Amino acid sequence: MQPISDQEYAAFLGPKAEHYLPIFQKQDAVAGAFRASWSWAAFSFTFWWFLYRKMYLWAGLFLVLSLSMHLALLAMLVAGLCGNYLYHRQARTSIERLRQAFPGQDLLDRLALLGGVHAWVPVVGAVVSILLMLGVISMGWMMIGHME
Repeated sequence: MQPISDQEYAAFLGPKAEHYLPIFQKQDAVAGAFRASWSWAAFSFTFWWFLYRKMYLWAGLFLVLSLSMHLALLAMLVAGLCGNYLYHRQARTSIERLRQAFPGQDLLDRLALLGGVHAWVPVVGAVVSILLMLGVISMGWMMIGHME
């Protein structure tokens, strides 16, 4: 396993790189083996966090799991425990692939484009969440109206 510099990780990570660098360093210390670490963001905003961090497969999987009331909390717990590991694995794999595709080149600009975040996700997530809450509230009011 070839070492990846903090500068390469930071370019891939984008915003909050300083938060993830120590986590990634600990993950690198165990040579990529699973190492659980807690992510409140992945736990609290599971689907949206994975989408924000451009982890589309995981976002889709956790969206499907969260549609079941029985699996939603379990999915959130798994995301909280494994999110940082999965993010590290994606970053490492992406950086290694870019190194193979462009040997000897400075990859920081390419890493920033490939990695980073979708800035629109928090806005869309907030709007969707508000609309869902309004829908639940209006359904509750309609149910109360039918009981009278």
